[in-house]
Amino acid sequence: VHRNLFNLEIALNCYEQSLHIRLGMNDPLSIANTKNNIGAVLTAQGYDERASAFYADALRLKTLQLGCNNVEIARTLSNIGQVFLDQKRLDTAMKYFQEGLRIFRLTQ
Repeated sequence: VHRNLFNLEIALNCYEQSLHIRLGMNDPLSIANTKNNIGAVLTAQGYDERASAFYADALRLKTLQLGCNNVEIARTLSNIGQVFLDQKRLDTAMKYFQEGLRIFRLTQ
């Protein structure tokens, strides 16, 4: 909710609190989703390097839990692609977008 209203600091704080709780629950998929959401907020704030670290960890956790060809993997790949697009690293962004699209098509 807060992320959509552009209260990004509040959203980030809520996601960080959620991450702390989820780490205590030891639920890797929930941890991955929360890290992905933190990455999205950081991307919106322009903190690409920090966002990339959260996306990379989310991707690692999701891949361990779901395998390589899951729509959740595709979403995170697309988010990583967006970071590279924002950085004008078009070739790298395209690789992530294409892999995400390949997975989306497989899962339809």
